[in-house]
Amino acid sequence: MLPIPFELLSCSWPRPVAEANGRWTSVPAWNAPASPFRPQPQWKVVDGEPAWTIDWCTLFRGGIASLVGSEMRRFHVVFRIRAAETGRLVFWDDDGCTIRLGGRAIHEDRSAHGLRRAEVEVRAGDVLEVAQWQFHGDWIWCARSPGNAAKDADAVLAPHRDAVRERVRTGGGPPLKLYTDGRNPLRAVVAVFSLVLNGYAPSAVLLYGPHQWSAAAAQAFRAALPFAEVVETARVLGAARALGGTGWRRWRGATGS
Repeated sequence: MLPIPFELLSCSWPRPVAEANGRWTSVPAWNAPASPFRPQPQWKVVDGEPAWTIDWCTLFRGGIASLVGSEMRRFHVVFRIRAAETGRLVFWDDDGCTIRLGGRAIHEDRSAHGLRRAEVEVRAGDVLEVAQWQFHGDWIWCARSPGNAAKDADAVLAPHRDAVRERVRTGGGPPLKLYTDGRNPLRAVVAVFSLVLNGYAPSAVLLYGPHQWSAAAAQAFRAALPFAEVVETARVLGAARALGGTGWRRWRGATGS
């Protein structure tokens, strides 16, 4: 399992902020009393990378997804974490956050925005103070190990790869066809693993769209899904031409393709 890159030490109760034009203008309540709760980070795929996530909205609604009123608009929390490894700690926040180390700000983002990626340099054992606010919508903070994202992803997927391969080898269901632009290869791979390991047994896995993949995405698919067949785009277009006949030629002429 992917190691958690931080230990959550404490968390304050939400405190109000002053806001102007979508920016947090007041001083974080660094000395706010700690609350009795410490949320348990959950492993999720964020921007195609594995990360450990704290969802403050879920915490404040008690984990009941349908409960209305879980947002804490124009409030903030202050939480303390201890870094588990030395390196650049990659994190995402929604909305912005300020991070202090030894009382000095090493990251400051007071704007309102969706989930955004950033990094800070840490050493194992560093205690970071994080103040994060919510403007509206989601209220999430997550981070991954300072290590290599590709290696982290492989560490998570590798224990399950043989089970997926064997289920496909012995499967009798229709082939699983996945069309992907490759922008989030890990997310696509996790989707295949989840479908196969949770009951579907296809006779093959076919991947479409390789003309859109970056070299890194193509390598990720080869490493994670070595048993999958990559269907080249030219082959798909050739089949479409053969089946389309004169209609295909008229469409090509009309579009200039």
